[in-house]
Amino acid sequence: GFFSYLYREKLISTPIDSRVVLPKQAHTIPQVLSSSQIESMLAAIGSRCRYPLRDTAIVEVLYGCGLRISEIQGLHVSHYRSEGPTLLVTGKGKKQRHVPIGRAAHRALERYLHQERPSQCPHHPQDTLFLSRTGRQLSRQGLFNVIKTLSQRAGLSPKTSPHHLRHSYATHLLEGGAKLREVQDLLGHADISTTQIYTHILGKRMLEVHQQFHPRS
Repeated sequence: GFFSYLYREKLISTPIDSRVVLPKQAHTIPQVLSSSQIESMLAAIGSRCRYPLRDTAIVEVLYGCGLRISEIQGLHVSHYRSEGPTLLVTGKGKKQRHVPIGRAAHRALERYLHQERPSQCPHHPQDTLFLSRTGRQLSRQGLFNVIKTLSQRAGLSPKTSPHHLRHSYATHLLEGGAKLREVQDLLGHADISTTQIYTHILGKRMLEVHQQFHPRS
């Protein structure tokens, strides 16, 4: 970018950036929570939580649908379809996709919507799905705090974030036999190369298949 600027300003005569080969970025393996760790987070929701049904629904939707934090923050009640059930999610570049909801997330959403959410917004009725204590849209930081608090109570790393639940969603799908292209669509990745950060899981699964079925394994 700096060399492009110098060339545009005629401070250098050659666009040197076209001759510079950038080093490849190292791909780090995503940090993944086990299903038992996620169960521990859910078990940590109790009397100390001001909105236990909301927090349960947040964890279940993050893990059960694999959403980005911006996607779950932007959800509206009208994006939820109980038939199916599905969520209409707006991802990067304003691209929308329908994401299926598992039984646990569906049950948690129904309980939150009918038993707890109405008391959060008696004076400020609005369509935003997850609300703060003031009855308005739960902020990005508020979502982070929900996950951080539950992680600490469950004895997990205090650095656990909503994105760890998204990584866990993708990893557990692949471990269960889902194809990479299917996971790409569910995550809303425009390019499959982004989804390929999870291929370490496929390598492990291929080894297990080889050991199980090959006569010389």
